[in-house]
Amino acid sequence: MFTSVPIVWYAIFDFQHSKEYFLTNPKAYDIGLKNKCFGTRVFWLWFANGAFSAAVVMFVGLYAMEVSLDEEGKTNGLYIAGSVVYGGVVIIANMKILNSLNIF
Repeated sequence: MFTSVPIVWYAIFDFQHSKEYFLTNPKAYDIGLKNKCFGTRVFWLWFANGAFSAAVVMFVGLYAMEVSLDEEGKTNGLYIAGSVVYGGVVIIANMKILNSLNIF
């Protein structure tokens, strides 16, 4: 729910131009036909960005929970570390959506 609702809202309600403009102006589809925003290079750049973000969130979340000990000197376990990692994923996904809204 935390990451899917903003993406669905963005996909449904974000319009750069009106529907009539897209129906009457075929030049608006030029970007897709010339692979300016799509293609192998762009895909792998987005993939590398996602993999790097995932690694940072995982290592920061697991390291932060590993160094935190309770009063008996035990680590808190993977449940809390997983919750921290999940929270980081939700925050990063929503921040990327907000950044895309601001750019476009």
